[in-house]
Amino acid sequence: MFRDQANVVGQFKPNNNAPYGNTYNSSWRNHPNFSWKARATQYQQPDPPSQQSSSLEQAIANLSKVVGDFVGNQEAINAQINQRIDRVESTLNKRMDGMQNDMSQKFDNLQYSISRLTNLNTVQEKGRFPSQPHQNPKGVHEVESLERESSQMKDVKALITLRSGKKIEKPTPKPHVERRRDKERG
Repeated sequence: MFRDQANVVGQFKPNNNAPYGNTYNSSWRNHPNFSWKARATQYQQPDPPSQQSSSLEQAIANLSKVVGDFVGNQEAINAQINQRIDRVESTLNKRMDGMQNDMSQKFDNLQYSISRLTNLNTVQEKGRFPSQPHQNPKGVHEVESLERESSQMKDVKALITLRSGKKIEKPTPKPHVERRRDKERG
């Protein structure tokens, strides 16, 4: 916008057809890189050698030697890599065989242990259901009964054994049915 205002004031018309815009300098007119006229050759091309076919053959021989050396080196490297791969494969096969033998041995041990436990349980439980209670071997709580009059139980006493070994007797109250009978009689 300011450029247009300046052009109006100065009545300046830019040359929009110039390929380089405002960057052209008139002192460059005689510069050798900016001219289109034919110049005298500054560099003369060397004469082609008369033995062009022999140099081509020599280049092909050199190239085939380089390629042959490369292929030979590559084959040696491939042989080393194949040896390493074979060693790693052998090591892995040995480890896997060892692990498989170890796992089969552990599996056999586990089967043996399970069969022993099964046989042990069947021997102990013959004739009894597993839900039948077992007798308390320590005898912490014992119940004593006193027999009187025609073998009927009239009084029940609880005997409690403490950890210290002291025994405490505590008579239990009569059942509810016997209380009614006593009330009716008396």
